[in-house]
Amino acid sequence: MTATSKLTPDLLSEASSKGCSWLAEEASKGRLIGESAALRRLAWAHLLGVTSGTPEDWVKALDEGRAHYNGLLEAHQRESNVKTFDPKICNPLAKSVDNPFNKVHANDELLREIWKDVERTFTEVDYLSSTETRKTLQRILFHWCRSANPAKAASDSYRQGMNELAAVVLAVCKAGEWSEASWETAEALGQRLCGRQYTEADAFVLFSKLMSLGLRPMFLPTYSASSPSKTGSMGPLGGGSIL
Repeated sequence: MTATSKLTPDLLSEASSKGCSWLAEEASKGRLIGESAALRRLAWAHLLGVTSGTPEDWVKALDEGRAHYNGLLEAHQRESNVKTFDPKICNPLAKSVDNPFNKVHANDELLREIWKDVERTFTEVDYLSSTETRKTLQRILFHWCRSANPAKAASDSYRQGMNELAAVVLAVCKAGEWSEASWETAEALGQRLCGRQYTEADAFVLFSKLMSLGLRPMFLPTYSASSPSKTGSMGPLGGGSIL
């Protein structure tokens, strides 16, 4: 699979008519390769427990996750705009524990910690080595760490290795983007399911689910490799090379 592949009308039509069980079976048998690798985005969403039911149900579930991610982006933007806060408590010299500058400083530290790994993640893959994609990957990891794995120290919130998992998910979502046609409207099923405008948000949603299925504890400072997992198998996610 390469990030230059796209979800075609024929592939979407087959997935829509045959449903989630067919996508899961194709993934379990390693058939989501070649041109069919573009279906991994939809298959992973189902196998990770994000989507189920009909294609319209898939859209609804994905839209809920996208709204959550957009909310995180908006909240961070508000926090970063220090000019909107009371200057009596929002300045570098203020000692108040509620000083917004403290959060801005913590956010900047976390972003720097993540970037150390992002800029060396799968450098041999053209798509993942572009500056734009690296920034996207940084945002996904940053907002996951802040919302799902907060910690006082940036090195405890973000841990090396998360970058590689998130990068694979992002590449899968990119390769599953809808092959847009100039005559289509935003209401087309392909656009609503896998439009490129949703790639970042969908990658965040899938990465979040992946981490919630037993991977998050592996990145905690107290993790022990001998500790038994409390979750079951994540199931098959495709076949062949991921990247």
